[in-house]
Amino acid sequence: MWTPISLSELEKWILRGESELEVELLNFWTLIKIKPQKWQEEKYGGEGGGFWVVAIFGTEVIYYNDIEEGV
Repeated sequence: MWTPISLSELEKWILRGESELEVELLNFWTLIKIKPQKWQEEKYGGEGGGFWVVAIFGTEVIYYNDIEEGV
């Protein structure tokens, strides 16, 4: 059975990913990342209390898909 990822585990994954980024991409990521927060969407994402949004770029949202372990 699937269990939603916790904030602390998500933050560990983000730190691991950041450590692998080259300087240019890390600078971009630093500009768009936010403190992870749970968002909900009416049609999808209700299971697990919503989904983790990790960055916003203009009108685009980057979220972590913990069901498939990625974005």
